[in-house]
Amino acid sequence: MPNIAHYFSFKDCRLREVQDGDIDALVALINEAYSYQDQAKGQPRTNPAHLRGRVAETDFYVMTHEDELIGCVYTEPKYPALHFGLLTVVPAWRGTGLAPAIMAAIEDYAKANNYKTLELDYMSLAPWLKTYYEKFGFQATGQIQKWGTIDLIRMKKDLG
Repeated sequence: MPNIAHYFSFKDCRLREVQDGDIDALVALINEAYSYQDQAKGQPRTNPAHLRGRVAETDFYVMTHEDELIGCVYTEPKYPALHFGLLTVVPAWRGTGLAPAIMAAIEDYAKANNYKTLELDYMSLAPWLKTYYEKFGFQATGQIQKWGTIDLIRMKKDLG
């Protein structure tokens, strides 16, 4: 069965599953993007051991351009929902349409595999993400989960 990479198309970029050799660069990419939460959490967003655990538990992908790591995302089946998270794009590629292309690939994969909804959690420390995901049809569900001192706020999108 094709994975999400099969549905991804964006310029000269490639979406592929994470390899062990990606871990250190991926930790740096994620920690830079999520550095705004360090003070609230008291530590960086991830580390190699934590990330290896997430890679083992989920379908974790990296985006590359000419072998340079430019982003990541994971998906996790929770049928009838497909959950995704850690959608991260390096600053030089933000605003290019890369993140929407990744979300389109996730949605196409979910529809092809009979998922009913897409879901994600955004951190209360990043309220701008609510507005961002609303532009793609996501709505807050009212579900809030504590993650230390941070609230994770659930959003979902019905797939029809």
